[in-house]
Amino acid sequence: MPDEDPNKRDSGLLGIIGNAFPGRGTETTAPIGLLYAGVRWGHDYRDNAVPRDAAGNVLFATDSQEDYHGYMEWLADYLPTISLQPTAEQEGLVKYALGMRPDDAMFFLGMHAGIYDAEISIGAVEVPLGAISDPECVASIEREQSERARQWNHLPFCPLDAGYRVVLGQVLRAVPTHEERRKLLDTFFALYHEYVRK
Repeated sequence: MPDEDPNKRDSGLLGIIGNAFPGRGTETTAPIGLLYAGVRWGHDYRDNAVPRDAAGNVLFATDSQEDYHGYMEWLADYLPTISLQPTAEQEGLVKYALGMRPDDAMFFLGMHAGIYDAEISIGAVEVPLGAISDPECVASIEREQSERARQWNHLPFCPLDAGYRVVLGQVLRAVPTHEERRKLLDTFFALYHEYVRK
């Protein structure tokens, strides 16, 4: 029997993703394929730590570039220290992310976070729940928004990483240097911004 035609093999979604990630196995390509197929994992807002000065004032509380860089420096050291276990909603997300190389995991997580937030308009004045017909999905989004408000309403901002801190921390725990963790966080934030706008 002749070998399978490579053009046929690469024509499906997983083939396209596989071509975009040469040398990666299904542990990377299959979860990304799930994102394109519409699989989503919810937010987890339980961790609401922010950097503070000796007087307890929140540092890096504006949208300035200087504050962004300061916050990212803090985050690169803080996230690996989180000891929370993933919620039931994020167990799959953690499982897939931990099966990938750290750079692929950050790509995957940033992509997921951007798509998910774009779909449910988290951060907007009002989520367009009328556009979502699944009652279970609506209830889940309402629970997330309630938890977000409860955990973050006393602070000047809710950073976009807030809903993914447990999984980000688990991935970064295996990364030995601050510089590498910081670079990986840049990947997460860049992919988030790219996909939230699509």
